[in-house]
Amino acid sequence: MGSDDSRVSEPQIQKEMLRLMSNGEEWENGSLKKALRKVLPLSGADKSKANCRENEEKWEELVNNALTPTRGNSLVAKGFVETVERGRHRITEKGRKENERNEKQRALLKKWEQENPEKVQILRNFPD
Repeated sequence: MGSDDSRVSEPQIQKEMLRLMSNGEEWENGSLKKALRKVLPLSGADKSKANCRENEEKWEELVNNALTPTRGNSLVAKGFVETVERGRHRITEKGRKENERNEKQRALLKKWEQENPEKVQILRNFPD
């Protein structure tokens, strides 16, 4: 879990969405949010009440934004995810390739962290 005042970022949420959706199945908004809740380091700030939708938390707004075709930085606008029907989405081939790239980066970072624990500790001492 994240610290109480830190927030998950939009790119962090989008990468996790692609990772989850890489199974090729259609995902409903609610199922996607339920799965993301289990893997994201959500803080108290993330879980606070959303500005626009009374029954949602702040981090859920970022999920909604990622699935909105009218937002230029959304997964849909980038061509990584397609809307099958209202509230149902599926990863595209372009999205699969982006997820593969993300996974390679994640593996390289993990390897570097394992090979450089002293540098990782130094970096953790810097404020965000």
